[in-house]
Amino acid sequence: MFVAFPKYHTIARLRYHGKTIAVLFVREFKNTISPTLGYGLQEYKNYYPFYTLIWKLIENSCERGIKWFDFGRSVQESGTFQFKTGWGAEPVQLNYQYYLHNKKKMPDTSQMNPKRKQFAKIWKMLPLAVANTLGPAIRKYYP
Repeated sequence: MFVAFPKYHTIARLRYHGKTIAVLFVREFKNTISPTLGYGLQEYKNYYPFYTLIWKLIENSCERGIKWFDFGRSVQESGTFQFKTGWGAEPVQLNYQYYLHNKKKMPDTSQMNPKRKQFAKIWKMLPLAVANTLGPAIRKYYP
């Protein structure tokens, strides 16, 4: 996305004593800011760097007159949902349409699906090298 649409993407980073300890990949489009993905150094997690990054993004967005801050999707009542609503985010129902080619019913793609949970549990036990090799090859087949 950064290569294809560079003017809509940026990276916000948080530095502590000259060291980058967390980053957020941010999309800006049609008067909306969306933090899309973040990474932080584990040894600094007790500093809550993403709170600082989110606050600065919101502050900067307000100063620039950006109208919307989109936290993205979350499962209702999940940890990420609680984090987002703690900032005052209000849930908005999203509606999807699917084309069921050669299918009779909609597949359950929710994070609460027991099959998906079992798969995630097994996946977490794989050695990192195996997961990193298999992941890109099989990810496209799973919602």
